[in-house]
Amino acid sequence: MMILKTIQKALRKYDEVVFTQDFIRIDEEELRILFVGKYFRFQNHESMIDLTLFSKNITWQDNSSTTSPHMTLIHEFSREIGHDGFELLICPELYQIKIKSFNRRGFNYAIKLLSQMIMKQNDSFFIPVLKVKHTPSFSLRGVIEGFYGTPWTHEMRLDCIKWISHERMNTYMYAPKDDDYQRKLWREPYPSSELDRFQELITLADTVQVDFWYMISPGNDINILNKEDLKELENKLQQLIDLGVTRFGLLMDDIDYTLSVPMRKKFSSNADMHAYLINYVYDFLVEQIPQVELVACPTEYDNHMDSYYLMHLTKMVNQNVPFFWTGPSTLARQISESNIKEMSQVYEREMIIWDNVPVNDFEADNELLFLSPYKNRSQALGDKAYQVKGIVLNPMPQWELSKFTVASSAQYMWQTSTFDAVRDFYDVYDLWTNEEEIKHSLDIFCSHFKNRHIEPVRWIDIELAIERGETKVLGRLLEELREVIEKIKTIENNQFQLEISPWIERIKLECELWNTLINEEDSRTKMIVASLEEMTYRVGSNIPLTYYNTHFLNEIEIGN
Repeated sequence: MMILKTIQKALRKYDEVVFTQDFIRIDEEELRILFVGKYFRFQNHESMIDLTLFSKNITWQDNSSTTSPHMTLIHEFSREIGHDGFELLICPELYQIKIKSFNRRGFNYAIKLLSQMIMKQNDSFFIPVLKVKHTPSFSLRGVIEGFYGTPWTHEMRLDCIKWISHERMNTYMYAPKDDDYQRKLWREPYPSSELDRFQELITLADTVQVDFWYMISPGNDINILNKEDLKELENKLQQLIDLGVTRFGLLMDDIDYTLSVPMRKKFSSNADMHAYLINYVYDFLVEQIPQVELVACPTEYDNHMDSYYLMHLTKMVNQNVPFFWTGPSTLARQISESNIKEMSQVYEREMIIWDNVPVNDFEADNELLFLSPYKNRSQALGDKAYQVKGIVLNPMPQWELSKFTVASSAQYMWQTSTFDAVRDFYDVYDLWTNEEEIKHSLDIFCSHFKNRHIEPVRWIDIELAIERGETKVLGRLLEELREVIEKIKTIENNQFQLEISPWIERIKLECELWNTLINEEDSRTKMIVASLEEMTYRVGSNIPLTYYNTHFLNEIEIGN
């Protein structure tokens, strides 16, 4: 029964599954699999398969092996299969496993699934008889490091690239707003030390089948009438081209797009000026890299309607250049089918959704953590009619904690049709623990750190309990939260603990405030309130302070 449940759970997230609950059984201590590569010449298992995914009791063979295999794995190319898709067939008559894919990533996804399918119990192997066919809902799926604030460390970026590959995402975009060389000092060449770091990121991305994109933001002060400015932009891009980058972004977001008097002599509108620059960059890149990819971010990137700017921009920019769109607002609470239908008609080209979740760089959001599931995004975003090439999430500076929402989005982008934000979010906790008690603790913890831009920070029962002064209900919630943080502190992940620790300390002080409120220790209460208000970290649910401000603030002030 355990084998069957494990198989059924692993098969839950695929487009087409035929599983009759029949198994191939091999009563051996060792399972020998012959690999036959028909995808490219001289293909072999050592160059194609991550052998660490499989048990040490599985031995891979090629045609030179002298012992007979128990099964044969054949890999074939298929031009009919879509982006990153695959077909996996396990045939009992021939003791054969066949994988078809269009690209290497599709094969890798099939291999990862196969590694979950081969079950060993006692002295026998059990391999299910099945057919799985799947194409991810979006061809581009990933992360854009595009927030304001302290950029990630090099180690965080390396971890991001490895991790998103593991989560079946395929894109990392480099666009930190406060990398001076990317935005403020875009004219300045990268020093050799920075280029060395880029090279390490690019090499890793190639190794794990992740597409590396470099974004540049010259729009604040570039003078496109000045040939020297254009040449400096070319030189900057050439630095990345020389490292092997073939995917770029030109970002015109968050800039003043008023035409200066000199610009008015050449351009009829800001859209005309921006189109000129986008096309100029695209033409330059195509000369260097015929198969280059370029994405552009318009200055109007969060529209929910048509505009003069977008109408003219999309008419003038080369159709091979997709546009970014954040949804109907910069921090979109929802993206509905009507939203995407409207903007697909406005853009009239492929778009990439730059989704500003779970980013916390707006106003005082940097004092908060956003640990919500990926919510309120229509399944219709994956409809080919709307030309959504893909989605990239803009995370928090706290990369390890950003994984909650990013992993949830990976589930959505893999298969929108069966995605359930709340149900599937529980699977995300597997990233940090296998213990059910700690998973439950993480679930409670996350419920106190909801993303205020996509859902209320407190569920309705808490709002009513605060309003009605139900101290027993609120006390139980806070005692539960205090117990939860002790369990979370046992998670063996140094980066996780480093990022979460300031909010752990905040929770402890909030629990102390609650005790002073209940025990009517007015002077101590005022001291703790003052300390909490000075802290630069906040809990989203904010129960004790909200209760204090609702029921005690005026009373304590009058009493003193």
